[in-house]
Amino acid sequence: MISGYILILAFFSGALVFVAVGYGLSRLLQSQKPNSQKLSPYECGEDGVPMEKTSFQFRYYLPAILFLLFEVEIVLMAPVLLAQNEVPENFTLNNWHFLLKSESLLFILILMTGYFLAL
Repeated sequence: MISGYILILAFFSGALVFVAVGYGLSRLLQSQKPNSQKLSPYECGEDGVPMEKTSFQFRYYLPAILFLLFEVEIVLMAPVLLAQNEVPENFTLNNWHFLLKSESLLFILILMTGYFLAL
């Protein structure tokens, strides 16, 4: 059971190293010669007009919530996939797989209820 978690830890640490190396290389290779034209805001070739009031668009709220919903689902299903390989002593293989599938189905149904309530 520990080996599955070590693989997940290795995957995430490899991803972190990949991002850190990419960020470090980009900072190392970029030219650092700022001037007034590079530091000015650019939008369609027009000078920026300051807005009196800036507000968050509500239409972005629902996609953000749905994204978080499915991200949580993916993260919380990983232990179930790892648990399929280790059968506890008081379960048979068929009973263990049935229990994992039924709990996974219940979890997905709860998340789908949240999804349909969000719509």
